[in-house]
Amino acid sequence: MFGTEWRLLEFTKDKVTPLRNIIDDFARPVMDRVIGEWAAQKKGLEKEKNAEEPRTLLEHLVNQTQGVL
Repeated sequence: MFGTEWRLLEFTKDKVTPLRNIIDDFARPVMDRVIGEWAAQKKGLEKEKNAEEPRTLLEHLVNQTQGVL
């Protein structure tokens, strides 16, 4: 509706941050859990059953990106 002028509407009030906070509050615990499981697996604390292929897209992404960080 506003096209490229949408940025001008953000001068008075940030409309995106409150909505993003809702998503972050939902996603952060899930991401922390998967990253924690990955770290435990790499340290050898998890049982061998978790050394299988990733079950979810998030697990796959963590496996692919954590070695790069």
